[in-house]
Amino acid sequence: MIVYFIIALEQAGRDREVNFYMVNTGWAGGHYGTGTRVKLANTSAMVNAALEGKLGGGDLHVRFKLLSSK
Repeated sequence: MIVYFIIALEQAGRDREVNFYMVNTGWAGGHYGTGTRVKLANTSAMVNAALEGKLGGGDLHVRFKLLSSK
């Protein structure tokens, strides 16, 4: 499902100078039971960094042409 969402965002922003940020607010570090929830403080820091223009300079995902922050 997330793949379709990413493709839709890419198509919507193709001809516009728009930055899209995807923030993981859920589970990280493995499958349910082995990983942990993303801490609210980390989610807030990611959102604040996006709003303040501090994200960028990451690696380009070949298929989706998305940058992943370093």
